[in-house]
Amino acid sequence: MLLEDDKAYIVLNVSNTVEVVNRYTFESLGTISTGLSNPRYMVIASEKGYVSNWGDPANAEDDYIAVIDLANYSVESTIAVTEGPDKMVEENGKIYVAHLGGYNYGNSISVLNTTNNSVSTSIAVGDIPNSLFEENGKLYVLCGGKPAWTQDETIGELFIVDTAADATISSFDFPTTQHPSQMVEENGKLYYTIDNQIYSASLNFTSLPSNPFFTTSEQGVYGIYGFAVKNEKIY
Repeated sequence: MLLEDDKAYIVLNVSNTVEVVNRYTFESLGTISTGLSNPRYMVIASEKGYVSNWGDPANAEDDYIAVIDLANYSVESTIAVTEGPDKMVEENGKIYVAHLGGYNYGNSISVLNTTNNSVSTSIAVGDIPNSLFEENGKLYVLCGGKPAWTQDETIGELFIVDTAADATISSFDFPTTQHPSQMVEENGKLYYTIDNQIYSASLNFTSLPSNPFFTTSEQGVYGIYGFAVKNEKIY
């Protein structure tokens, strides 16, 4: 769900639609029901909506970003991209698309130019980039790495990218068996999870934290499936 002004855009993955409602009353304002195929996430840039689409999971060549006219809630064009486009962030007329990989395993970030709705470049990152955010001209990309059950386990990595040059500044490796996910930023700090552990670091870190901020083991919980940080509280 994307919140923008007084509207909420709700991406319905299997139903291939985006429902638009008033975010305060949940009154229906419109439905985008054509031009979407396995939609994942949405951002707004240059007064247009951009929705990542996996397409047919068996077809690695049909993935795209749908460009939506927000005045009439219709898909006006599409941008073909590498397989498995997922979460996105917008910054200075550019959209950074993390290629999770769909039913496979992605390892890149596409950079979209919203002036002409094209892919301007691609940035190589680690396997399975699952979360990203931008702060002070830097794009932080967390890559979970391939899990052990794939029989081709790879390391988790954290990349920092210069958004002016669209080039990697630095990267940090996690231990082999650690697969981080769900990274967010709040008040100059980044947070992410590994299994039942929550880690925190300042944005100017020079090495990854070795010890978790806390764990959910006291609640008898192992996996963390949703995660947010707001106003000095972790949810």
